Amino acid sequence: MNVSHSPARRLVELSSAVAVYAAHFDGIARRLALDPERPGVASSRRAVEDVYPVTISRCIEGLLVVIPF
Repeated sequence: MNVSHSPARRLVELSSAVAVYAAHFDGIARRLALDPERPGVASSRRAVEDVYPVTISRCIEGLLVVIPF
């Protein structure tokens, strides 16, 4: 079996992708929290709170689909 295409290697690569998504949305949430005076921040913050868990759960669902058990 080619090491670069092994299930373990794919899991590492996909886990890294999930970490990138998490960091991206965490960065958005932190920037919003640091600038509470900006117009529309409350609705933006709420949008991040709604989108963040959904995005992470979709990434995890994607992991479960592509990793052969």
